[in-house]
This record gives sequence, structure tokens and C-alpha cells, in this order.
Amino acid sequence: MHNKKYFVLSFSILAIFFVAMLFYPLGQLILLSFTTDSGFGLENYQHIFGQRMFLQALRNSFVLSIIVGVLATVIGFIFGYALNFVALPKFYKRILTVLSSFPMFLPTIAYGFAMIYIFGRQGILTQFFGREILEVYGFQGLLVGLLIYTVPVSFTLVNNSMKYVDTKMFTVSMLMGDNPFKSFITCLLRPLLVSLVISIIKCFFMAFTDFGLPSAIAGNYPLLPTMLFNEMLGATPDFASGTVVSIIMLLPTIATTVLMVLLNKYNVKSNSSSQTEPKSSIFTSIFYFVVTAVLLFSALFMFVPIVLVPFVQAYPFNMTPVFHRFFDMLGDTQLMRSFYNSLELSIYTAIVGTIVAFVAAYLASRSPIAKQVSGFMDFLNNVTNAIPGMVLGIAMLSVFTGTGLQNTMTLLLIANVIYFFGTPYAMAVQALGKLSSNFETCGLLLGDSFMKTLFKVILPNMRHTIAEMANYLFINSMVTISALVFLVGIRTSTMTTRMRELQQFNRFNEVFTLALLLFVTNLLAKLVFYLLGEAKFSLPKFSTKKQAIGETN
Repeated sequence: MHNKKYFVLSFSILAIFFVAMLFYPLGQLILLSFTTDSGFGLENYQHIFGQRMFLQALRNSFVLSIIVGVLATVIGFIFGYALNFVALPKFYKRILTVLSSFPMFLPTIAYGFAMIYIFGRQGILTQFFGREILEVYGFQGLLVGLLIYTVPVSFTLVNNSMKYVDTKMFTVSMLMGDNPFKSFITCLLRPLLVSLVISIIKCFFMAFTDFGLPSAIAGNYPLLPTMLFNEMLGATPDFASGTVVSIIMLLPTIATTVLMVLLNKYNVKSNSSSQTEPKSSIFTSIFYFVVTAVLLFSALFMFVPIVLVPFVQAYPFNMTPVFHRFFDMLGDTQLMRSFYNSLELSIYTAIVGTIVAFVAAYLASRSPIAKQVSGFMDFLNNVTNAIPGMVLGIAMLSVFTGTGLQNTMTLLLIANVIYFFGTPYAMAVQALGKLSSNFETCGLLLGDSFMKTLFKVILPNMRHTIAEMANYLFINSMVTISALVFLVGIRTSTMTTRMRELQQFNRFNEVFTLALLLFVTNLLAKLVFYLLGEAKFSLPKFSTKKQAIGETN
């Protein structure tokens, strides 16, 4: 076995990093929430719970998030059912799969601005119908925007589970004389029950912690994220109250994460997907085609203002096409600085985040010290999945204000790596578990060093997963705002934080220019990472004639 001390050293470095940059700031934040002018006590909590506005924000956040979680899961189920159990044209299914992921390429704050230009007083649909068909500021607008944000995630979760549902059970159920409704409940809903509950919880968490959309269209509808921002960076900042609100926001997300971890143990698990060609009546096929097409078109309609506004003279009063204005805005030094900052930050997040997640996953799953460190790594995974971005940002703000890290790209990079650690880590653990356990042993017997085995065998066999990890980190870094809004400075402003600044001056032409630039960048990044994942690497032949090391990923 390879020298254990290098694995111990790697684990020690990772542990020190997360303790210093995650657990210590969180601990300080908890202590600050109990710190008052008279010492250590509950006065800050009593003050917050005595505010009517806070109680209303708490209620609104829970009600809105629960509704979003349920509706997003229902819509995600409809998409997944249409894809796996309804006879639809293959080209349409491919279109459905690809286009449904497009909303993930934009920050939620961009949805808010787009909805203003669609449903507001001068909106596209308002002009078409002659009246406002949706109250964009408040509950209705937030509900629609958050559904656009969460449905792609729900669809991914539900669709992945549906692929492993045994379609032969429907035939057995019919032979036993069950009616279609009973077959639907027994053969589909019951096997998917855990996945559906996980989807509801995940979408609840996303809606409960999102700051981008509420910052654009919450209006007079108070929510915890907007209240937290106002307490920390509003006209009259109250740091003590802000720390209390952040801790209260943290508690439900921890509870939902713990519940998701427990439910995952009972989730549908299989190594093979059903290959049965779906059959359905003409009526059913037409019904699901129309429903999914309408839902998809409704979501993608949000892109219309983003594409339209930068290329017209003055929306909505003068719709004369003016293409040079878009390129003129790209010459704006401040706009392009925020773009370059986001691009630089996302590239480094993809590189550093992938390395950190892979090293942690390897230590926890295949290293000589896996049994000793896997518990800590899984705990770390759960913590990073549970912490809202705003809470992480405030925790880091409370610790690193006045230090050399304040307002630096390094601090933004650290925040992103920590915030997005969980998903790439889970991807790497799953992929490493599929690789042959004999790779390292074969390399050792042939006299190869661990690093040689790693770069010539393990990483090439994981190239798809590595590309997916980097892609996830890059795109999420480009669209995030919640943690960064507390950590950016004048020189480190990113595209999403810059959008929020521009909103205050009603400079929506620049907002949509950045949104369009961000979308195109993420789309190109998706293509680049896909090509990297498909790139071929030559693998060394460790094998004998009887056994070859094959690609497993």
C-alpha cells in the first residue's frame, strides 16, 4: 500500500482549511447572535421575535417555499413521466431534456428583472392583453420565478429515479386485474415516493434560501433572505439582529438536509435502467406533448426580454432595432470588469473546487485512511449542503472584515469552494465507487507511484465525472449571488452583484446585457466541459491476457 503519511497530510490540510474557513466563522456567528451590550444572553433573539415584520417574513418564507416545493415536484414529475412512460418523438424528448436545463444557466435575479419586463405595467404580456395578468411584485411573481428556478432540479431528481422503475411491473399489475389508477399508484408512485419527498425538500430548501429573486421582485412581501440583507447592509444596519436572522435561517435548512440524508438511504437504487419502449394512447401522447410544451415554452419565455431589450432603442416605447447598443455596452469598463471577475472566479472555482472535492472523495472512499476519515467527510458534505449562501457570507464577513482577505477574489473563491463542495464531492464518491478496487494494487505491483496510477488510470477513467464536477462548479459560480453579496468590494464585483447595483439605478439595458452575456458564457462552458468529458485518453495496459483494465465511467 502507498505511503500512508501523504494521505494523512492531505486530510490534515483539508481539515484545517474547512475548520478555519467554515466551522470557525460559523461558530463566531453563533456566538455573536448571543452577544449583547450587557454580555451573553437571549436579548437579540427576544428582540427579533418581538418584531411583527420578522414573524411575517418567517411565515411567508415557509408558506412560499412549501408551495414551491410541492408544485415544482408535480411539474418535475410530469416532465419525467412524459420522458419515460409516454410515447413521444425521440427528437422532442431530446429537446425537452436539453431546453429544460436552460434556466439553470441564469441567476434568479435575472428571472426577476425579466418578469418585470413581461408582467409589469409596461410588460410584453401586459401590453398584449391590455392588463396585468400577474402581480409581479409579491407572492405571485415570486411563486412563478421560483418554480422556473426549482423545476429543472426537481425534473433531474425525479427523472433519474424514473429510469430505474421496472416497467414490467405494469404488465404484472394489469394481468392481476388492477385498474390503471391502482397500477399507477402501486408500480410508479410507491417506488418513487422517497425521490418525490426528496425533491420537495430540495426545492423547499432552494426557495427558502434564495436571495436573487426576492431582491428583484419581493416588493412589500417580506421574506427572510431580504430581511437578512436589510439587517446587514440596509440603510440602518443592525449586525446583532442580522446574526440572529441568519441562525434562524440556518435551522430549517439543517433539518431539511438531515431529512434528505435519512431518506436517501431508502431511495431507489439500481445499476440498470429500463430499456422498454414506452407505449401510450394517441390521446395520452398528445396531452403530455401539449402540457410539457406549454410549460417549457412558459419558462423559456423569460428569455425574451433578455434577448430583446439590449437590441432595441428604448423598450417598450421605441422598439426600433439598434444592434450597436449591445456592443457599445460591452465597451463599458465597469460592466466588463464584473464579467471578467465572474469569469476568473468561476474558472478558479472549477479548478480548485474539483481538486478539493476529488481529494476529499478519494480520502473518504479509496485511501488507506478511508475508514478513519469517511465520517468527517460525510459530515462536512452534509454541513456544506445545509448552510445557506447568505449565512456563509455573513459568517465570513464577521470574521474576515479588517483582514487581508477582505474584499479579495481569494475570499470569494474560498466561499464558492465551500458553498458548492457537497455536490461535486458526492459525484466523485459515486464515480470512485464504480472503479475497480484493483487499480492501485496493480500499479503498486508494477512499480508505479501513486501519482502515476492516479493520472494515467484513475483520472482518465473518471473523465466524464471530472468534467461534470468542473461544469457544475463553473456554472453555479457564474450565477450565485447569496454569499458573494456580503463579500464583494468595488474591484471584485461579480456579474450578479453588479446586476443588483444596476437595478437601483433602473439601468436595465445593462442588466440584460450582463444576463445575456452570462447565459452565452454558461452555454459555451457546458459545451466545452462536455467535449472535455468526451476526450479520449490512452490508458496503460496493466493487465494480463486474461484481465484488462477497462473503462468503467
